[in-house]
This record gives sequence, structure tokens and C-alpha cells, in this order.
Amino acid sequence: MERSTVIATDVTPEDYPKGISALGPGSCHIYDYQFYYRNPEANVILRAEKWIEVNGKAAA
Repeated sequence: MERSTVIATDVTPEDYPKGISALGPGSCHIYDYQFYYRNPEANVILRAEKWIEVNGKAAA
């Protein structure tokens, strides 16, 4: 079985301090859910902005 690692280049220790020493240096495993949430959140914002750009602002 091959293992892989995801490297998040825009994550800083100040924003996401290491919490579990057993996981090794630089591990942000305890933040999996936070990282996952940020991706769809950014995608929804991008899609909404694009929809407004293409279709115009919704009628009030």
C-alpha cells in the first residue's frame, strides 16, 4: 500500500498550531475538517460571484 501526503503551502503555525505530537512535525491532521470546509466554502463564493457576473444582480 502506497501512502501520500498533502502539503498545504498557505497554512501557518500561527493559524493552525500543531496539536498532536505523535503525528510528527508539521502534521495538521487534527484540522482535516477545517481544511475540507474551507475548500467548498471558497468554491460556493466563487460560483455565486460568477453567477452574478453572468446573470446580473437578482431582482430586489
